[in-house]
Amino acid sequence: MVIRHCEADVEETSPGKARRRVTSTKQSSPRQGRPPAEVHLTTLERKMLVAIINSQHLSGRRRVAAQIILACSAGEKGVDIAARIGITARTVSRWRMRFVDARERTLRVARI
Repeated sequence: MVIRHCEADVEETSPGKARRRVTSTKQSSPRQGRPPAEVHLTTLERKMLVAIINSQHLSGRRRVAAQIILACSAGEKGVDIAARIGITARTVSRWRMRFVDARERTLRVARI
């Protein structure tokens, strides 16, 4: 049995004992964090990333990183990229930040 009050719901669990559950009167909004860093690629960088993705000699980790960076540059959301590739949104965020912080090094490791 739930008894409605102004800003709180009281839920009766057993006779004489009530558990208080506070609910917000605000409408729920999506979580707001820091905005993701924007990734802008040159034509050469884009070609290098595509070459990394298509390479059979590089590790899968590098190919996934290249997919993430290309998707970020296309403006996709991190959670959408993560769901499509099968990784976590945190991994997408980390690779995005790694690329923004040290883009030359990220591409140079691929040796393409």
